[in-house]
Amino acid sequence: MKIRMSWTLLALLAMAGLSQDAWAKKEPRIHFQAQDVRKGDFVVPKGEVWRKDVVVTGSVLVDGTVEGDCISLGGPVTVNGTVSNDVAAMGGAVTINGVVKGDVSAIGGAMLIAGSVDGDVSSIGGDMTLEPAAKVSGDVSIMGGKLSKAEGAQVEGDVTQADMGLAKRMWMPLAMRLKYLPDIKEKVSPWRQAFGFVMFLFFCGGIGLMTALIALFFPKNLETAAACLESDFWRAGGAGALVIMLTVPVLVLMAVSILGLPLIPLAILLYCAAVFLALAACSLALGRRFCEVRHMPVPTPLAATGMGFALLISFLVLAKLIKVAGVIGALFSGLFVVVGLIIFSGALIVGLGAVALTRFGSRAAAVRTFAPAAVPPAG
Repeated sequence: MKIRMSWTLLALLAMAGLSQDAWAKKEPRIHFQAQDVRKGDFVVPKGEVWRKDVVVTGSVLVDGTVEGDCISLGGPVTVNGTVSNDVAAMGGAVTINGVVKGDVSAIGGAMLIAGSVDGDVSSIGGDMTLEPAAKVSGDVSIMGGKLSKAEGAQVEGDVTQADMGLAKRMWMPLAMRLKYLPDIKEKVSPWRQAFGFVMFLFFCGGIGLMTALIALFFPKNLETAAACLESDFWRAGGAGALVIMLTVPVLVLMAVSILGLPLIPLAILLYCAAVFLALAACSLALGRRFCEVRHMPVPTPLAATGMGFALLISFLVLAKLIKVAGVIGALFSGLFVVVGLIIFSGALIVGLGAVALTRFGSRAAAVRTFAPAAVPPAG
């Protein structure tokens, strides 16, 4: 896509359920480093032209023209003039009264469109309002908030809306029950064992649902990560192991840093997004490989992802299922649990490596080439 913000923000948007067309047509190209971020607020007065990207920790007010991107990491963004590229805000509201020739994104803040947007519009965790004068040439996507579209507002692309309230009400009680469910021993009643098995299936179903949503809304990102996993398995495994080893030290460094402390929730959300994309990529690769071995027709990415995820958790499901067979069942159950955890953990490590190498599937991993050894002249 046109937006050139950091790949971390793009990954969060991807995990939040944006429309697949918005990602299939475009490629991310925002890259900024810590030294590019300005502290405080930023204002472009009317009649003035700013020919650089705007990346600040405070608010952004554009009454003139910005020939670049406008990004706020913790404040609101208001565009009354013109922005030639993209507009994004994390933790702040976005108001568009003028013209934005790129995409508009908001995480954790409300969005109001009363002007013109040539690209896509997406909001996570905030309400979106389209005024009568609003015109969006691309897609409109919102997750975790309400969409209010006034009569006269124009949206030329698709409108995708996902309500997280229902999922939260469904899965939170199940997660709490699983957490406090008593350990299943030999003297526990079969009904309690059956209850534990059903709760485990619900838990796996929740994870499977997230992988299915990724396959449904972001097939391009998923395909890129899966292709990296298939073409360079060991490199992806090494990168995934490195990601896991660095997770805790990075969080500790952020916790002792004044600038990093407020970003810890965002980092955790980013890591969860990477985990779900990693599982989806492994599931897709495994499902296609299974169909290839069985000489079956190649299914759609959604079907292959579902098939692969079922294979990933098959040993863990069998372990729960055969535990009701008494002492012998308990012995085999332990063996199946060990094998299942090894398979699941290995898939997660390799998947995380593929996600890191492809930057959340936003671009193909670099292909390593080796020059042939020089052949000494004869004689």
